This record gives sequence, structure tokens and C-alpha cells, in this order.
Amino acid sequence: MRLKRIIDITIATVLLAIFSPIFLIIWLLIILTSKGPAIYKQERIGLHGRKFIIYKFRTMKEGAEKETAGKYITGNEEVLTPVGKFLRRWALDELPQLFNVIKGDMSIVGPRPALPYQVERYNERQRKRLEMKPGLTGWAQVNGRNKLTWPERIEYDVWYVENWSLWLDFKIMLMTIPALLRKDFAFAQEDIDLDHIIRCRTMKVIFMGKNKKSSVVAFKKLLDMNIDVSLAVAQKDTNEISKHSLWDECVKKGINVITSEELEEMIENGDINSYKDIDLIISFLYWKRIRNPLLYLARLGCINFHPAPLPEFRGLGGYNIAILENLDYWGVSVHFVDENIDTGDIIKVRKFKIDPTKETAMSLERKSQAHLLELFLEVVPLFKEGKNIPRVPQDYGRYFTKDYYESLKKVDLEKDDAETIERKVRAFWFPPYDGAYVEVGEKRFTLVSKDIMKELERLYEFDLERKSLE
Repeated sequence: MRLKRIIDITIATVLLAIFSPIFLIIWLLIILTSKGPAIYKQERIGLHGRKFIIYKFRTMKEGAEKETAGKYITGNEEVLTPVGKFLRRWALDELPQLFNVIKGDMSIVGPRPALPYQVERYNERQRKRLEMKPGLTGWAQVNGRNKLTWPERIEYDVWYVENWSLWLDFKIMLMTIPALLRKDFAFAQEDIDLDHIIRCRTMKVIFMGKNKKSSVVAFKKLLDMNIDVSLAVAQKDTNEISKHSLWDECVKKGINVITSEELEEMIENGDINSYKDIDLIISFLYWKRIRNPLLYLARLGCINFHPAPLPEFRGLGGYNIAILENLDYWGVSVHFVDENIDTGDIIKVRKFKIDPTKETAMSLERKSQAHLLELFLEVVPLFKEGKNIPRVPQDYGRYFTKDYYESLKKVDLEKDDAETIERKVRAFWFPPYDGAYVEVGEKRFTLVSKDIMKELERLYEFDLERKSLE
């Protein structure tokens, strides 16, 4: 890297000497043809997330930055000055960044410097982009930058960081000159808010959900928010209790919907890449692990709405364990999805009080769905409106496996006292699924409670004969 720095200083010094007359001409043209300073300054993020001020020749009319916030600016927009259009076409507005190279903020070759809010939304892989100084030109620039989606641009930059060599830098510098001559090339566009995709057109998402009422409502709310659900992943079979079918709702609304098995096939054969213009992937009670390339397919990443408070409760069995442990609170969470299960950066956790002496798995599930839907309606609009999304790394938490969850169901009549048995009955009461049980010989018997059957009648209006419960 020391040799790279020496090369940067040498090239920048030589170019400044060569272009100094052009600097003066451009400076005079800007101040003589439009109001405002000749140099435009903007905060960017550099090596290891350090902030610095980038220098550019001003190309827009005075006050145009506020008017164009969130819009995609090309060389033909009316907000650009006549001189500015010419400068952007040939990337001459970037020349003052040679001073950034001399100062050590930038390099000749590297990923283009990002805006602060963009870095806040990076996932773990995208943050590798910050492991090298930003550059005047880069691997994405010489590979058809303006024809690439945002995830593709980031991936090109990450590849550069992972495969850097002086020879690669030299190759990129040689490729920059012919790239400049192509009309599709421009350095200047990354200083415009890249969230124009969300603000100036319909946000595109992939929605992955379960056959729960809250999932169906969340799906409908996306459509109400004028969000384009480009693809949905759901169960074909209807939930045995609730009868709420996300699949049927997608079909009714004309949304392309597939099963989780069909999604796996799309991933295996590469067809999922046809959805590379997706802005966000939303998992709402999705029952399977989400893996690559879905994690990095969407521009803003993949988020999961988890029906338990993180990081305390990861994996399965959260409701049940809350009751078994006699907790007086519960919660729901939304987090970014990473390579592991329920460990990604937390966006928000919502906690609420519960009565540990009365809750059942079913009643706690119902309350959690309501709170999870409220969290959904609070967080998704933030993505749609291009707001800054908080990312808080998780502390160590507990993860519950399916085997551990099943082991808790067994009632030991010799060791468990009456209070423990009563709590286990409530903790695993979720008809029609098997609840707490006792074993007599080789037979297993599920325990039933009169009071809980009454709750079932109240929740789902089952026509039960009260006398049979007495």
C-alpha cells in the first residue's frame, strides 16, 4: 500500500501540473457564467468510514441541490449550467479531487466515495468497500457503471478490494480513457442521492411470508403503500387453524407467487438474478433460512420481522420458553438478515408487558402478531421514503433448536410439581399442534385444559359442547 500511495502522489502531482491552465480556464468559466462559487464541497466517507470533504467543480445552478434532492441528474438536466453539462460529459468536474489525492483522502484508483447515508445502509459485505481509499476511477466505472444496478456496482467495488494489485490499478487506469469516450460513462452521478430509485419510482420488493393473518395484512399494506411486490414466496397449503392464505391473496391480486421449493430452484439455476432491480427483500414470519444470493440481491438488503425480542430469543420456541420462564414481558423485532440465523443488525425491538400466570402459547402468538404488524407499518415506510435506517449490532443471545424445543414439552409426573405442569400445558397450548405430553409405557398423551379449551372457543368460535368439558 505504501507503493500505491507513492504512485498516487506522483500521478496527482504530474496531472495537477499538466492541467493547471485548464483549472484556471474552468474556474473562470464557472464564475463568469453562473452565480455561486467555482468549487463545490461535499461530505463523503473514505477509508475505514472516515469522513472527509470532497472537491468538485460546481456544475449545477445556484440552489439547484435542494430542488433536485432525491432525483437522478444526468448531463442534460435543466438544473445544470451550460458549462456544467460539458464538465460532466467529460468528467472534468472531478479534477479538483486530485487535491484530495494529495491530501491522502483519496487514491487515483478505488471505489467511488460514498455519501454518509449510503454507508449507514451497507450490509456486512458491502462494508468491505471501505477497506480501501476511494478513487477517482474504479473497477465499476470501467465496467459500464451507469448500466449497472446499485448492488452490481457495490459488488464490482468489493471484488476490486478483494483482488487488489498494482497491476489491477494500472489496468483500470488504461481502461479509463476509452471508458471516458463512451457516452454511457460518467463519474459525477454518484454524488446524486442514489435513493432516487425509491423516491422517484415505485419501490420494488420481494415479500416472503407465512399463512398467518398478520402476513396477509402486511402484504396488503405493501400494496396500499404503492409498493411493487415483484415476487412473493408463500405456502400453497392453508394454515390449519386460521385459514388465512397468503398464496390465495397473491393470486387474487395478480402477484407472481412461488413456493419455497421453487425459490430454491431459482437460486440453483440462477433465475433469481432476473430480480436484480429489487430494492428490498422482506421476510415476515418466513419459516426457512434465507441464504445467498438473496442476502445481497436487493439494493437495500434483506430484513426479517421476527416474533420475539432479539437478541434474547433466536430460533424456535420463543413463546413457549417465555411462559416456562415466567417472564412478565415479551417483544417483537425487525433486523437485517445475515449469513447466520437471527443474528443480523437490529433495526428496532418493540417490547410489551404480559401476564405470565395467564398467557398461553396461542394468546402470546396472537399478541405478538399484532405488535409485529405495527412494527411493520412503522419500519417499511422508512425504507420507502429513503430515511436513514438504524443498524445496531446484536449482543450475544440465546438460540433455541427444534430438538431442545421438543424436549421441553415432556411432563415428568415424578419430578414436575403442579405449578410446572400447569405452566407447561399453557406454554405448549397451540391446537391443532401437539402440546405438552406425558408418556405411559410406549404411549404419549397430550394434556388438555378445560380453561384453555374455553379460550380456544373464544378465539376461533368453535362450537364446543360445554358439558363435555365438565
